[in-house]
Parts: sequence; C-alpha cells; structure tokens
Amino acid sequence: MDPSKGPSVLSMFTNAKYGQIMWLHLVTPGGKLIEVNSQQSAVEMGPNAYNGPTVTYEVNKTYHVTVNYDDPSKTLSMKVKDWITGREIWSYYLNTAETLNGMNRIYTGSKGDYGMMGIYAEGFIDNVRLTVPVAVTTSEVTRAPSITTIPPKTAATILTTAMPTTYPTDTPTSPSAGVLAIAALGITGICGVLAGKKKD
Repeated sequence: MDPSKGPSVLSMFTNAKYGQIMWLHLVTPGGKLIEVNSQQSAVEMGPNAYNGPTVTYEVNKTYHVTVNYDDPSKTLSMKVKDWITGREIWSYYLNTAETLNGMNRIYTGSKGDYGMMGIYAEGFIDNVRLTVPVAVTTSEVTRAPSITTIPPKTAATILTTAMPTTYPTDTPTSPSAGVLAIAALGITGICGVLAGKKKD
C-alpha cells in the first residue's frame, strides 16, 4: 500500500502548496508516476496538466468521489460531486498507457506519506464500493413464426318463415259450356283458314 510503488491509484484531498485541491495520483505497474490536480495548469504536471479553472474543496463538506479505470482505453478518471446537490465540481482523467493489473484492495491512511511529520487531518469515509463491470454478451434471438388462428366457419343459419296457406272462401265457378264451345269453334276456324292458304 505504498503510493510510491505500482500499481497504485490515489484520490487525494490536500491542503498544501496549491491550497485545498484534489488530486488523482497513479503509479503504473512499471513504476511510472502520473498525477494531476485541480489547480489550473500546475507547472509540475507536464503534459497531463489540468487546463481548467482552479477548483477547491471546502472543509466540513461531504463529497462523492468516483475513481474509474477503463482497460480498453487505458484511462483512469476521477469525478468529485457535491454530495448534497449531486453537482459535479471537478473531474479529470489520465492515460495510463499500461494495464493496471494487480490492484487488490482499497485503503485509506497515511502509509507512504513522506511529507511533514505531525500534520494530520480528520475525516469520515462512508459507502465505499468496488465495482467491476461485467462484459455483456449478446445472443441472437430466434423468434418462432407467429401462427394466425383462423376461426372455424360457422354454418349459416337460414331462417324459414312458414307462410300460412290460405284457402279461398269463394269456390271459383267454371265457365259455362256455351262459352267453351264458341272458343273451340273459333280456334278450329282459324286453323282451317291457315290450312286453306297453304294449299294456294
């Protein structure tokens, strides 16, 4: 847990040369020291210098700090938010150029702090979480073809209405025999005339 040996990542809140500022400190597995702080363009920081406005923290105020290492992009980042409002007050990142293998614990303390003796701070740490993202594998989902159910045909219902049979109340009378005889003679006469014309 010596911050001068790698791999080591430190999130620090200091009150020294640059005032009450925040630091992201990294020592790679190869022993390379890379760090950045919330002081605008700190000369000692070199190419990793933070180029935004100076951001300081307040004493007796609670902050939410997130340190994230992304292996594919080889970047280490730190975000500091006001715990009450959720507003981000400072964030920055470092390019590690190396994979950070071998880190296996979270700790707090003064071990490896080689600064002035007898100087200390008091604070509280709550809700420490170590999370490791899990790779999500996607699988192709094959959907079964949907079956459309056709409702069975129903026999058409034919409504039958019984028509009442009516019987005439008056019995029809046959034509008189004389009328039938005259009609028969007329038909015979017409047939005779037509037969006579054919002979001519």
